[in-house]
Amino acid sequence: MCVFPLDELPDPMSGHTASTHDATLQTALQTGRRLGAHLPEQVFVIAIEAQNVHEFSEQLSPAVAEAIVPAAEQVLNLLTAPAFQPLQEAAP
Repeated sequence: MCVFPLDELPDPMSGHTASTHDATLQTALQTGRRLGAHLPEQVFVIAIEAQNVHEFSEQLSPAVAEAIVPAAEQVLNLLTAPAFQPLQEAAP
Protein backbone atom coordinates (compact mmCIF):
# COMPACT_ATOMS: atom_id res chain seq x y z
CA MET A 1 0.00 0.00 0.00
CA CYS A 2 1.22 3.51 -0.79
CA VAL A 3 0.14 6.72 0.88
CA PHE A 4 0.93 10.13 -0.59
CA PRO A 5 0.12 13.51 0.94
CA LEU A 6 -2.50 15.23 -1.18
CA ASP A 7 -0.20 18.19 -1.79
CA GLU A 8 2.34 15.85 -3.44
CA LEU A 9 -0.28 14.93 -6.06
CA PRO A 10 -0.82 18.31 -7.76
CA ASP A 11 -3.99 18.61 -9.76
CA PRO A 12 -4.89 22.06 -11.06
CA MET A 13 -8.44 21.05 -11.92
CA SER A 14 -9.90 19.57 -8.74
CA GLY A 15 -7.98 21.12 -5.86
CA HIS A 16 -9.02 19.50 -2.59
CA THR A 17 -11.07 16.33 -2.88
CA ALA A 18 -12.27 13.57 -0.61
CA SER A 19 -13.59 11.29 -3.34
CA THR A 20 -11.92 9.30 -6.10
CA HIS A 21 -14.86 10.31 -8.28
CA ASP A 22 -13.35 13.80 -8.40
CA ALA A 23 -10.01 12.56 -9.77
CA THR A 24 -8.99 13.92 -13.15
CA LEU A 25 -7.01 12.18 -15.85
CA GLN A 26 -3.94 14.17 -14.81
CA THR A 27 -4.29 12.97 -11.24
CA ALA A 28 -4.76 9.36 -12.33
CA LEU A 29 -1.65 9.49 -14.53
CA GLN A 30 0.42 11.14 -11.81
CA THR A 31 -0.71 8.53 -9.28
CA GLY A 32 0.00 5.67 -11.66
CA ARG A 33 3.50 6.95 -12.37
CA ARG A 34 4.20 7.34 -8.66
CA LEU A 35 3.09 3.76 -8.10
CA GLY A 36 5.45 2.55 -10.83
CA ALA A 37 2.90 1.93 -13.58
CA HIS A 38 4.26 1.79 -17.14
CA LEU A 39 2.45 4.78 -18.68
CA PRO A 40 3.06 6.90 -21.78
CA GLU A 41 5.05 10.09 -21.32
CA GLN A 42 2.75 12.02 -23.63
CA VAL A 43 -1.04 11.74 -23.81
CA PHE A 44 -3.23 13.47 -26.36
CA VAL A 45 -6.94 14.10 -25.86
CA ILE A 46 -9.12 14.56 -28.90
CA ALA A 47 -12.36 16.12 -27.74
CA ILE A 48 -15.66 17.02 -29.37
CA GLU A 49 -17.61 19.55 -27.33
CA ALA A 50 -21.34 19.05 -26.98
CA GLN A 51 -23.37 22.18 -27.55
CA ASN A 52 -26.27 21.21 -25.28
CA VAL A 53 -25.39 19.11 -22.23
CA HIS A 54 -28.69 19.63 -20.40
CA GLU A 55 -30.84 17.41 -22.64
CA PHE A 56 -30.25 13.69 -23.20
CA SER A 57 -30.64 12.08 -26.60
CA GLU A 58 -29.48 8.85 -28.16
CA GLN A 59 -28.88 10.76 -31.39
CA LEU A 60 -25.84 12.88 -32.11
CA SER A 61 -26.41 16.52 -32.79
CA PRO A 62 -25.53 17.54 -36.37
CA ALA A 63 -22.48 19.48 -35.12
CA VAL A 64 -21.13 16.50 -33.15
CA ALA A 65 -21.82 14.08 -36.01
CA GLU A 66 -19.97 16.40 -38.38
CA ALA A 67 -16.94 16.52 -36.06
CA ILE A 68 -16.45 12.74 -35.75
CA VAL A 69 -14.62 12.14 -39.05
CA PRO A 70 -12.17 15.04 -38.56
CA ALA A 71 -11.52 13.85 -35.00
CA ALA A 72 -10.87 10.30 -36.17
CA GLU A 73 -8.54 11.62 -38.87
CA GLN A 74 -6.62 13.56 -36.21
CA VAL A 75 -6.22 10.37 -34.16
CA LEU A 76 -4.86 8.56 -37.23
CA ASN A 77 -2.50 11.47 -37.95
CA LEU A 78 -1.12 11.26 -34.42
CA LEU A 79 -0.72 7.48 -34.63
CA THR A 80 1.10 7.64 -37.97
CA ALA A 81 3.30 10.64 -37.12
CA PRO A 82 7.03 9.87 -37.38
CA ALA A 83 7.58 10.82 -33.72
CA PHE A 84 4.84 8.46 -32.43
CA GLN A 85 6.23 5.72 -30.20
CA PRO A 86 3.76 2.99 -29.21
CA LEU A 87 3.86 2.08 -25.53
CA GLN A 88 5.95 -1.05 -25.07
CA GLU A 89 4.59 -3.60 -22.64
CA ALA A 90 6.59 -3.88 -19.46
CA ALA A 91 8.39 -7.16 -18.89
CA PRO A 92 6.65 -9.39 -16.30
